Amino acid sequence: DNEDEVLPEVLCRVRREVASHI
Repeated sequence: DNEDEVLPEVLCRVRREVASHI
């Protein structure tokens, strides 16, 4: 399972979306 590798990408994506909302 490469979930550990996908996690960082998802976090970055979510963080970016949140920053855009603010």
